[in-house]
Amino acid sequence: METDLSQLRKCIDCKSIISKNAETCPQCGSKKPGGETFGSWIISALILGFMLFDIGMPWWGTLCIALSIIFAIAQWGIWKSTQYNPTDNDSDLNRHDKDKERSFPLNKKNTYPAQWKEKYWETIQDTPVDASLHIDYCDANGEQSERVIRISQYDGSCYLPAFCELRNDYRTFRIDRILQAVDANTGEVIKDVPSYLLAKYKSSPEYKLNLVLKKGVDIIKILYYVSKADGQLRKEELHIIGNVIRKIAKDDRLTDIMIKKELNKMPVPSPQAFKLAVNRLSKKNLKNLIVTRKIAENIIGTQKTVHPLEEEALTFISKKIKSIRAND
Repeated sequence: METDLSQLRKCIDCKSIISKNAETCPQCGSKKPGGETFGSWIISALILGFMLFDIGMPWWGTLCIALSIIFAIAQWGIWKSTQYNPTDNDSDLNRHDKDKERSFPLNKKNTYPAQWKEKYWETIQDTPVDASLHIDYCDANGEQSERVIRISQYDGSCYLPAFCELRNDYRTFRIDRILQAVDANTGEVIKDVPSYLLAKYKSSPEYKLNLVLKKGVDIIKILYYVSKADGQLRKEELHIIGNVIRKIAKDDRLTDIMIKKELNKMPVPSPQAFKLAVNRLSKKNLKNLIVTRKIAENIIGTQKTVHPLEEEALTFISKKIKSIRAND
C-alpha cells in the first residue's frame, strides 16, 4: 500500500515526517506539530486597524495593519517550514539516499562505523540481519540503477542502511524507492522487503540467542554469576554455559564466541541479583534450580581452587532447595 505523500508534513520541533492530521508528534511528543496559528490575531488586527482609521486615528490604524502583515508573514513561514516536498533535494526523506551522500568506509568487522551510528542509530535498537539483495532502485532525481547491497542491520523503519557493491561504500536507501528486490544468493523475488528481513532475522541464530537470554534469564544469571565470581570467564566455563544455552534454544549454530559477545553486554550480576534470580527460579521450577546447581558445580569443577564467592553461591542454592523440599 502506497503512502499519499500529499498528506505528510514536517513536525515544527523535530522535523520528523508525520501526517497532516496528527494532533501530536509521535516522535517528540509536540502538542502543536504544525506550529502556532495566528489566524485570529491577523483578523483581529485588520479589523481594529480599519476601525481606528474610521474614528480618525490613522497612525494607530496603520500600526495594527502592519502587525497583521507581520503575523501573516510569520504564519506563512511556519507553514512553509512544515511542508513536505518529496522532490525537494533538502528534505529529510531525500537527503540520505542520494548517490553523492556522505560515505563511510567499510571497516574490518564489516559493521557500521562509529560515525554512521552516531548519525543514524541514536534512538534505534539495531536488529542483526545477514542478507544480500539485488535491487532496482530509483533515487531522488528519478534515475534508476541496479545494485547489489549487503545488509547487516535493520531497524524496521523506511530507511535501509546497507553496503552498496556498486559504490563500494555504505548507502542509505529508501525502501519505497526499491522497485524490485531479489535475494542475491537464492534468487527469491522479494515482494515485501521489511517482512523479508524480519523473517530472515527470526530464522537466525542471533534471534534464537536473544530468545534464550530472555526466556532463561534467571538460569543464565545464576551460571554467569558463579563463573565470574573469581573475576574471570574461562574458556571451559563459557563452553558449559554455551551448552546450556544451545540446549534451551535447540540450535547448534550458537557458537561460544556469539554467546560470549552477548554475555559481555550483560552486567555481571551482583550478589543480591544472584539471590533474586535463585528465588525466582525456585518459585517457577524447582527442578530447573536443581539442574542449575549441578551445572554450577561443573563450572566450579573446571578450576583447581574454589573461590569463596563460588562456595557461598552453591551453599545459598542448596539451602533454598532444602527449604522448599522441607515445606513440601
